[in-house]
Amino acid sequence: MPANLKRGECVLLCIDFQERLLKKIHMNEEIVKNAVLMINSAKTLNVPIIVTEQYPEGLGRTDKRVVDALGEWYKPIEKECFNCFKSNEFVNELGKHGRRSLLMMGVEAHICVTQTAVEALKRNYRVYLLEDATSSRNPENRRIAFERMVKEGVVPSSVEMAIYEMLERSGTEEFKKVLNLVK
Repeated sequence: MPANLKRGECVLLCIDFQERLLKKIHMNEEIVKNAVLMINSAKTLNVPIIVTEQYPEGLGRTDKRVVDALGEWYKPIEKECFNCFKSNEFVNELGKHGRRSLLMMGVEAHICVTQTAVEALKRNYRVYLLEDATSSRNPENRRIAFERMVKEGVVPSSVEMAIYEMLERSGTEEFKKVLNLVK
């Protein structure tokens, strides 16, 4: 598979940006800010977005700032398994798009994000981890999760890196729209 992101091959996964959980997440304000930027950019670039919520009765719904950014794209898939691929609804939704590259961001890095990333690799997806939009309660768990995922074959990335890779060039209308989001 190609190393560079191609927007026509990508799906953005927003894993468990839930209000009660986020309050305890390391760097939560930065994580949410970057997630909102990525969501708005994905919408501008017509990259499909899938949102999950882990046990919303206990952890609450997706954070309002993320929901506001998603707008009509907010159609959460509720799950109880940590690995998103254990949800038939998730697998079906992902399959509808027919894309093989996953932009992943969310919480917690060492639980749901890692388990989903490792499973995606087994299923021959190319996984790009948006590290500046992914975290855990404990920074050490975050670090360990990132190291493990990279060793497994996940491509480390950041929100801006992914955005500009998908844009490929300046001077387009999409570039101008995204540039206003990044500023």
